Amino acid sequence: MKEVELSPKISNIGDKPGLHKGEICALSLAIRPDIKEFLADDKMARVAARMSGLRSIGCLGVVMRAYETGIVTRDDATESVQQLAKAGLGISPEVLAEVFTAMK
Repeated sequence: MKEVELSPKISNIGDKPGLHKGEICALSLAIRPDIKEFLADDKMARVAARMSGLRSIGCLGVVMRAYETGIVTRDDATESVQQLAKAGLGISPEVLAEVFTAMK
């Protein structure tokens, strides 16, 4: 296991309620000039990523990017989004509608 020092950019983020040690460590590892995006679905982790200068992307964003770049078909992307919604990802009906509209 590698010991991680918290980046000064996020050292105070650990005080935020709802942010777990694993998310803090992941953010600390991501604070590098060559990393621009942070994968997270947790709201607090996404906020912390943006506060640290990273663009946050969640599971829906990954599915959409895979569809837009031709890695997966529309049917596969639609099925993945439906499975994420059923799994309790907390996707609002409005966001689902936006995603499905964007995939047409």
